Amino acid sequence: MTKLSFKAKLTISMLAAALLPYMIAMGILSFYGKSQIKEGLIKELTLQTASSAKEIGGYFGSLSAEFLSLTKFEIMDDALTEDIDKRIVTLLSSKKSDWKLDGELLCINTEGVIVASTMPTLLGSSIGNEVIIDGVSQFGALKLVGYKAFTIAFPIYASFEPTQSIGRLVMIFKSQNLASKLSVDDKKESFLYNRRSGEIISSVAVQYSGGTNESVYEDAQHITAVQRIESLPDWFVVTHSDKDSAFEVLDRFMLFLMIALLAGTILIVVASLLLSSKVIKPIQDLSAAAEAIGKEQAFDKRVPVESSDEIGVLSTLFNQMVENIEEALGALKAENSERLRLFVALIEMFKEITASKSEDETIETAILQMKLFWPEKQIRFFKGEEPDTQEDCFLLHGFDFEKEERTRLGHICTHGEERLNNEERQFFSSILEMVELQIERIGLWRKTEAASQAKSAFIANMSHELRTPLNSVIGFSQFLQSIDEFPVEYINIPKNIETAGRHLLSMINDILDMAKIESGKVEVFKEAIESRDIVAEVCAISSSLAHAKKISFSAEQEFGGQIFSDPKLLKQILLNLLSNAIKFTEEGSVMLIVKDAGKSVVFAVKDSGIGLSAEDISKLFTDFTQIENHLQKKYKGTGLGLSLCKKLALHLGGDVTIESEGIGKGSTAILSIPKDAE
Repeated sequence: MTKLSFKAKLTISMLAAALLPYMIAMGILSFYGKSQIKEGLIKELTLQTASSAKEIGGYFGSLSAEFLSLTKFEIMDDALTEDIDKRIVTLLSSKKSDWKLDGELLCINTEGVIVASTMPTLLGSSIGNEVIIDGVSQFGALKLVGYKAFTIAFPIYASFEPTQSIGRLVMIFKSQNLASKLSVDDKKESFLYNRRSGEIISSVAVQYSGGTNESVYEDAQHITAVQRIESLPDWFVVTHSDKDSAFEVLDRFMLFLMIALLAGTILIVVASLLLSSKVIKPIQDLSAAAEAIGKEQAFDKRVPVESSDEIGVLSTLFNQMVENIEEALGALKAENSERLRLFVALIEMFKEITASKSEDETIETAILQMKLFWPEKQIRFFKGEEPDTQEDCFLLHGFDFEKEERTRLGHICTHGEERLNNEERQFFSSILEMVELQIERIGLWRKTEAASQAKSAFIANMSHELRTPLNSVIGFSQFLQSIDEFPVEYINIPKNIETAGRHLLSMINDILDMAKIESGKVEVFKEAIESRDIVAEVCAISSSLAHAKKISFSAEQEFGGQIFSDPKLLKQILLNLLSNAIKFTEEGSVMLIVKDAGKSVVFAVKDSGIGLSAEDISKLFTDFTQIENHLQKKYKGTGLGLSLCKKLALHLGGDVTIESEGIGKGSTAILSIPKDAE
């Protein structure tokens, strides 16, 4: 028998040592690979299906909540009117665009007629026998639009009577809206399945006859995951993946391993004939070190250098490369840590500087915070003077609002072993710009506050100075009217003087009240009062004003209980609102309505006067503002009445709003105040 040579033995040994583990690994990979892939695929499908179901459920929930909020809008009251306000259509169209909705939004009145729609062709149509259930309904065919869709519907309740239904809002929701929520690719696909009807919603054609009792199951061809959608009863998200596609990567990898095995066999035979053990061992050491570094990030690993040949040079270069990588990673980590420290300190600096209340505090805070960036440097402020130093100095400016010009406040200088570089100087200058802005903001705030206080004091003083002679004029005019021998032909003169004087006195009183509110001197004294007594008092005064203008005046008191408020301020607000309504009503009626609104009481002053447009209503509560139109030019005043009422109402914890259907259609002023002490 022929003996095998050393090279042959080495070749056989290397083949056995290298190929046997390789073949065992291939066997293990083939045996366990598919089970691991299938387990991973099941987890992936389960997570993806649960995520899609949660996203779709959350999408339906949030969309339903937003859609429900539309029913609370006051413009929905227009669903009662025959000539419905186009704002509802505009609102629905806007919401459809905002939600990127593939479908339609409808407003249906109590008779089943579509009064507003994002599809113009549906306006005026009747829903007939169409069954639309409140909330989220099942997917089905709708005769209204001629296609299958979900519907979301909510009743609309009148804002003036929360228990009165005046219609419904309906959303027609196409299944295409869910396309982005369902994933479809070459290996797996998701779709919606209805357990009760067997309906399938998918962006591609699918065949599915499985059940929904198990969350994950498999058949000969597919692995399928099922997840119920919480907000859609009987609907499930189904995701299934083709097994062959899932195992395709493993099959290709096994083929690659077989080819690699064949190539490896050839290479080992050739290498064993060419290499000696001295060459193999350093390479093995190098490979082991590289693997440890790659998998464990063990940059302290080094390859032993046992020779000065090519393998030794390679080992030396490898060790040097690892050292360079370790140093670079350490420097990068330190740099990132320093950047994070500077970023946090910069945010803290901005917060501290913008919270300062004076120039000195701003400068002191800035210097203190800048020391966090440069703890090794001394930072000082030279106020006004020119620093006699070779340090890095930066000029700090302020702003003189009296002279309207920039002023020099001083210099901020740094001192250290090294001067600031260009980047540091630029950063330092940016911080000082923020300091200057804060100083200017403080000066502007002080100037604004002083101007506001001066204005309020001037108005109050001037109003007081005007009231004294004005009271004398009114008193003298009343005296002239009381003289028996006063010529009859001139009797209207003192009457006109008294009327004009009282009108002027009323305007001055409004200005005084507004000045008192702005200066914070309004005092509120709340106590338990009977609403009927308050209403009786204001009605007694207002009825005489209405009678003088020959218009009807009435009161409708649905609530007559006790409330906790300031009687003086409450009467002042109601008298202002009533006199305002009588003033702007030439014929017709003025009515005071008192209603119970749960925790609050509502006083509504309704008139048949000149009315207001929607644009005019937005300007009513601005100080010294009167609406400009042909119906109101003959009415004079300060423009403070409604603004004063609103501010006094806010002091009582309430509010004043105005409603009107348009010019010439009257208006309603609504005062709402809490019943109990807050």
